[in-house]
Amino acid sequence: MRHILTSFLSSGAVQIANVITGIVAARFLLPEGRGELAFLLLWPALIADVGALSINTAVSYYTAQSRFSPKRVFAGALFTLSVLSLLLMAVFVLLMPLLFAGRGPELVTVGWVFLVFIPVHLYSSCLFSQFQGAHDFTVYNALRLVLAYSYFVFIVPFVWLFGATPAAFAYAFLAANAATLLTSATLAGRNGWISGRPDKEVVRALVSYGSRFHVSVLMAIVSRRIDIVVVTVLLSSAELGLYVAAGALAGLPMIATMTMDILVFPKIAAAETEDARRAILGRYLRATLLLLLPATIAMILVAPYLVYLAFGEAFDGATNAARILLLVALPYTFKVLITTYLRASDRMVLVNKAELIGMVVGAIALFALVPLFGIIGAAFAQLIAALVSPLYFLARARLNLKELLRFSEEDINFLRELMHRISRRKNAQ
Repeated sequence: MRHILTSFLSSGAVQIANVITGIVAARFLLPEGRGELAFLLLWPALIADVGALSINTAVSYYTAQSRFSPKRVFAGALFTLSVLSLLLMAVFVLLMPLLFAGRGPELVTVGWVFLVFIPVHLYSSCLFSQFQGAHDFTVYNALRLVLAYSYFVFIVPFVWLFGATPAAFAYAFLAANAATLLTSATLAGRNGWISGRPDKEVVRALVSYGSRFHVSVLMAIVSRRIDIVVVTVLLSSAELGLYVAAGALAGLPMIATMTMDILVFPKIAAAETEDARRAILGRYLRATLLLLLPATIAMILVAPYLVYLAFGEAFDGATNAARILLLVALPYTFKVLITTYLRASDRMVLVNKAELIGMVVGAIALFALVPLFGIIGAAFAQLIAALVSPLYFLARARLNLKELLRFSEEDINFLRELMHRISRRKNAQ
């Protein structure tokens, strides 16, 4: 429970930092500049994640399994990621003329500098995963906070040096990632993990394990970012800036879903019968909806005021997109918790099929609606895609929707007790 609480509080703190930096960026850059910043940060991160072969997942697995020593895992990951980094940087260089066509010289310059982001991001992700695999959640969560808050700290000197430009915020983000890498490498050195002598057995194991999972990871990456990619390609930087702001606001209620997901997995995994697993899923799903529904409805009603207060009058055009994206939180909750139920029940085939179908439907909807309705079309496409997985799960996983949504006074009491336990643990800390 202590690790769950720490992760929950860290997630909340990270989300707060992201909201603050998002507001600061929007206020300084306005819609067009905010869109250009989103464009700069999108492509190197996307190329790195697509080509990473899920080596970070393999690092976490083999560190936790103790088949290889942490030092051997570190050396194998360092070698593998160095090779991948060179390849992916070459891919980025080849794509630069296409991706940055029509962009100003300042953005092109930042793009070249951001080549460095690819290895920094890959190394950092694997060190994060190594601490996670070692069950050192204190360091793991501390590193998450370092990344989130150092970005905010670095904004000040870079804005002073370069002015309030997308380049300044992009360089601050890169500096934050570099600082996090340096911190994580220092802590790994103190643990005695640092080694530059890879052995073939570990490298083969990391690549083999990571590659097996990378197909599902790729689908998740595409599902999560395809809307930004399509908006970037089809719409202006200003419209992209409005859409990013709408998405930032709409992500706030999902904290409840992410928190419940952390809590529910070990419960379902420990259950001995299918009936018990479904009962736990229903209990936590209803508890999440009791938190989520009032928050979502309230935010939809006051969305114009929230957009104005957070981002300013220049972002009024994000209001309706934010309202639609807020609705995504409801099917997203079904998707996340049912996915966790299926993972804990060792039924990953259904999860992968649902992810693939949702990705295809979302892509079709985006390319059909964005040219016609702009960011409103993108938001509706996200809502359509979010509905696909829960509907597929309900049809194929033989789940009874009426049973899952059979609210009672016990659900309110369960939620009250759950919040009381979290609060009591927090106070005990």
